[in-house]
Amino acid sequence: MIGNLKNKDAYKLMQITISNYTTGCNSLECAEKSVKQFKEGKINE
Repeated sequence: MIGNLKNKDAYKLMQITISNYTTGCNSLECAEKSVKQFKEGKINE
């Protein structure tokens, strides 16, 4: 699922992951929700 992301996208996804972790949202469900929002273009930075 993540294999076809560009470097910039991977960086943004990493930032989202760190953000989720620091807010205590580090479950797989939260991560999948973030990825879904990211792919739909709802998360820009």
